[in-house]
Amino acid sequence: MTKMEAAMRKLKVNMVWGGNRNKQWMMNLLHSGFFLMNFPNCKNVNKLFEDLNQKTGNPFEVTIRPIRKSIRARKFASILSLLLMLATQAHAETTAILTLDKCVESALEHNPSLGISNLHFQQAGFRKNAAKDAMFPTLSSSTYAALSTEQPVLTFDVKAMQPLFLGGELLARKRKSEAQENIAASETDLKKADVVYAVKRVFYEIKKTEVEVKLLEEEFIHAKKLRDAEQQLMEKDYQTQSVLLKRVAEAAEKEKALIEREQNLQYLYDLLIQLTGLDPQISYVLEDLPEVTPGAGPSSTNKGNDGLLKKLDREIAVAEQDLKIAKSKRWPKVFLVSRYRREKESFYEKNALEAGVMAQFNIWDFGVTSNEIREKRSILAEQELKKTSEIETEKLELKKALDVLSVKLKAVSISQQTLKVAEENFKNAKAKHMQGDVSDLAMNEAKIQMLQAQAEVTKAACDYWIVKAEAQRIAGAIGAEIENG
Repeated sequence: MTKMEAAMRKLKVNMVWGGNRNKQWMMNLLHSGFFLMNFPNCKNVNKLFEDLNQKTGNPFEVTIRPIRKSIRARKFASILSLLLMLATQAHAETTAILTLDKCVESALEHNPSLGISNLHFQQAGFRKNAAKDAMFPTLSSSTYAALSTEQPVLTFDVKAMQPLFLGGELLARKRKSEAQENIAASETDLKKADVVYAVKRVFYEIKKTEVEVKLLEEEFIHAKKLRDAEQQLMEKDYQTQSVLLKRVAEAAEKEKALIEREQNLQYLYDLLIQLTGLDPQISYVLEDLPEVTPGAGPSSTNKGNDGLLKKLDREIAVAEQDLKIAKSKRWPKVFLVSRYRREKESFYEKNALEAGVMAQFNIWDFGVTSNEIREKRSILAEQELKKTSEIETEKLELKKALDVLSVKLKAVSISQQTLKVAEENFKNAKAKHMQGDVSDLAMNEAKIQMLQAQAEVTKAACDYWIVKAEAQRIAGAIGAEIENG
């Protein structure tokens, strides 16, 4: 046996796969008959690949051995290199690095709720055009035909009317429609801010859940090792059954928690795809979190678009114009009228062209107009109180968010200090393990503690960025300037 043949007898390969294309070549490899592939901690390999996660890359370690004696070492190496190359290409085709900026950009372009807001803005524009068109003349016609006991009658009438004075109604309706269009624009701005915040929140929740899944995987492996160790001790009568049952329960609990976290992670990826409109057939890997620094809070120069403030001001403007429209009903309505009339009966025909001024005036309507005016005044007062109340509420929410932001920043600092201690502890445990002074389980416990500290750093950073995004959303809505946090 040559050295190369000995080296190829057992290879450990670390790889990453994700998506349908990777699944196909891996299944072909399993059924090729040329290799024996061993997967650690996996009882059903076929089921493993059937349950492939379609959204993220999946790291794995596989031991590959040739099982046909006729395969030469060089041939085996060539086939293995080809398969590894195909795996790399498939992973590159189906996996993409996803940045937060790309998520936000895609959401602003494809999110369905923003499409609805844009349609509302379009509808408001049509109403504004209709209000403007009402100031121009209208042309109408009518025809009347009848049979009577004396003779048949046919009447044809064409009339043009130009409003001259309606008590300010037309101007008020025009200004109301313009304010409604501006309200739709403000609502679109607010919806955009909400979508951006939702995307950022889901993005950071995914990063937080990913580290939780990674930690639970290590804890589950460690719990199984503890369970197996207790099993061996019990078989040698060194341990009681109650301790073994405790270890079994701990391993089962870790496995349950791991499954729940993996399901939650899949849901979060699906939610991100829905929010952003990205291609669900591509596996995405999220970019690393930005570093949290003491000056990482919202910028004091980023004032926002004042979406909520503008929306409330424009709702007050709509209420004011509604009040003017109601008051206009107390005034006469004056029109310039031009009319052509033709009447035809059995024995004569009459044509007439008329031009004049028509005035309409409500003499008495039993208090209908007065009560409508009172109602509109009440609505106007309500809108003014609503503005004051909502702005004060948002300012209070912003203050709360900034206070929480300060707490989250301190939590990040504390978790980073804890991580340094845990890393030093693991480094010492690893050195002692190499000298034989520390057992495998003790070193694994130190590793678990380090991973827990790493997870806490990531979770604290994610919580910080989520609260920061919320503070930016609120500040932008009311046009508030906030200090660096």
